[in-house]
Amino acid sequence: GSMAALLVPGWDSITPADADALRGRLWAEERIEVACPVIKGRLVLRISGQVYNDASAAEHLAEVLPRFLGRP
Repeated sequence: GSMAALLVPGWDSITPADADALRGRLWAEERIEVACPVIKGRLVLRISGQVYNDASAAEHLAEVLPRFLGRP
């Protein structure tokens, strides 16, 4: 498949509004588009590996994500 769903550790009582805010910030500040569904109160990131993305896109997300998740 060309998608992966990643459960974000430590984000286990999140609301859909919180996830939408995270998604909006990722786009506004870094131009990263990623699905952020909430499943049973837990944040999941759905990453696409389609032809319009390359490894540098995933690397960029991995680099900036700790800042957006409140981690150093």
